[in-house]
Amino acid sequence: YSLRARWEAVPEADSYKVFRKEAGTAKWVVMGIVKNNFYRDTTAELGVEYLYAARAIALAEDGKSVIGDYDRSGLSGTRVIPEPELRVAKSISGACVQVKWRAVRGATGYSLFRKSEKEGKWVFQGRVYDVSYMDETVVCGTLYSYSVKAFYRTPEGTLQYSTRDQVGVSARPLPVRPKDLTAELKAGSGIVLNWTGDTSVGVFQIYRREAGTYVWECQKATHWLTYTDKKAEIGKTYEYRVRILIETDKKYYSTFSNVVSAEMMLGNVELKAAETVNHRRVRVTWKSVAAASGYIIYRKTPGSSYKKLDTLERGTATGYNDNTVVAGQKYIYTVKAYRDNPDGTRTYSGYDKAGVEGQALTAAPNQVTVANGEGRTLVLTWDTDACYSAAGYQILRRTDSSSDWTAIGTVSGRRASTYTDKSSLSPNVTYYYTVRSYCMLDGNPVYGLWNEDNQGSGMIKKASNYVNGLRYYYDSKGNVITDVRSIIGPQSSYRIKVNTTCNTVTVYAYDTLTSGWNIPVVSFVCSVGYGTPIGTFKTLQKYRWHELMGPSYGQWCTRIVDGVLFHSVYYFSYDNTNLSVYAYNQLGSTASHGCVRLTARDAKWIYENCSLGTTVITYTSSTPGPFGKPGSYYLPSWHTWDPTVPTAYYLCKQKGCH
Repeated sequence: YSLRARWEAVPEADSYKVFRKEAGTAKWVVMGIVKNNFYRDTTAELGVEYLYAARAIALAEDGKSVIGDYDRSGLSGTRVIPEPELRVAKSISGACVQVKWRAVRGATGYSLFRKSEKEGKWVFQGRVYDVSYMDETVVCGTLYSYSVKAFYRTPEGTLQYSTRDQVGVSARPLPVRPKDLTAELKAGSGIVLNWTGDTSVGVFQIYRREAGTYVWECQKATHWLTYTDKKAEIGKTYEYRVRILIETDKKYYSTFSNVVSAEMMLGNVELKAAETVNHRRVRVTWKSVAAASGYIIYRKTPGSSYKKLDTLERGTATGYNDNTVVAGQKYIYTVKAYRDNPDGTRTYSGYDKAGVEGQALTAAPNQVTVANGEGRTLVLTWDTDACYSAAGYQILRRTDSSSDWTAIGTVSGRRASTYTDKSSLSPNVTYYYTVRSYCMLDGNPVYGLWNEDNQGSGMIKKASNYVNGLRYYYDSKGNVITDVRSIIGPQSSYRIKVNTTCNTVTVYAYDTLTSGWNIPVVSFVCSVGYGTPIGTFKTLQKYRWHELMGPSYGQWCTRIVDGVLFHSVYYFSYDNTNLSVYAYNQLGSTASHGCVRLTARDAKWIYENCSLGTTVITYTSSTPGPFGKPGSYYLPSWHTWDPTVPTAYYLCKQKGCH
């Protein structure tokens, strides 16, 4: 944007020297030399009044320039902000119009004006600091015109306005057309339409025509975003489109949605399965057929022909229970769909000639349990209440929870409910068992259902066993017992190993069978320090309470070497309700100054059961120990006592926390 100064041309002039100064000042400034009798000033600032003057320049015969005089009063001009160029006003919806215009360089903002076809006069709407405006105060169907002024805020704080377009740009807000129209067949219903649109502004009109024709007919007006055409005829293809209708003083319509088409047809039934429900029932399932009114079920035995079994008068049906079966007999099923037409006729689909095979089988026994029998045997029991047509039961076994089952025997009789496995069972091996029933058909057993989740397991157990040189003890299920103090009883001496890498303490007992310290007794979680020494030591002293660094105080302390002790997590005073909760929650990680911190219960056990002179071995290893790494309590900040302290447990009982 610029100011343009123009003057009368001087016939003899070859060029002109242009001068400028701000109004009220004395000094003229040379702006340049131009050939024409006008000058465009692109450096003029908005709102500033300037004076312009020009001097004619002619070239004499000797090549020198002759410069004329100039009008010292000058020409006055002020650069004003230009009028914005309007771009468009368009309907966004029945309740919104968007106005756009081109930006004016240097403008601070814009003043928006509107008039409606009903009012006929321009009304100020507000100031805008962008180049578009969303008018959400419009009435659907009314024509609106918009115009814009640009304004500039001068350094003095006043506003200078441009002119505005007196005609403006216009738009009539109309509803947005529906979008994403789809059409698909739905079993038992017809052709289902779905679309997206604004349900708050009016109703949706659904139009239909047969493919290849030209006349659209309105089928329905609805507030919903879906419609099912139940009058479509089999074998015909239809096209659909949707628009919105808004009724005020007049009727206003959106444009139409996209056009979709769908063929009304009856497809073949896709069979899924024929599955055993029990010894008297087989369930046949299939995928529903779009536009079907119902289904006809057929059945045959292998080698025979299909015969009609039943009719389901429900187009959405996807399954049928055959309650006329014989236990153990194999059957083959197929299904036809049919459609009841508006003229009273019926159209049938084709069918799957291969069909699906099903068989009524006896139910699986429930509650399979395994217990140790006499000698090296395991005794199975199960519940037969659900096995109505069973002639007996087959027992299967495996030694891995994911391997294949192996049949190991049968028992006959509907009520037979026990079996003893007398095969050569290895000790300390877990055996898994399951049981399935069978019925007799033409003199042959037909094995029934089984449930792999309904299985029992058992083990021929030994009290202890040596693994990698260590003696482990096992519970009734063959699991390693990780605390054998109650099994082996109090010992005259123990050996203690402290894994400073994993912060784990393991206590060992002496094994008279191997003459070695190879019975893991129990493990404790602990916190050692980076200063904990590595080596072999013998305990030196014991203290019921002992002052530690800080000062802080520990319970049930046993000195290992120098200033390194087994002790409880420290307290801030000789008070077992003044525990450092922060230190307690660090059990299992390296956190001490070198001592071995334990729970009060574990420190007390070492204090009371491990006599002075007990060997303590500290070492590093990424393996916690034979029993793994024990867990620990996590205490909230208010829990300032160790829940393992017998004399403080009443506090846990009061709080209900442990």
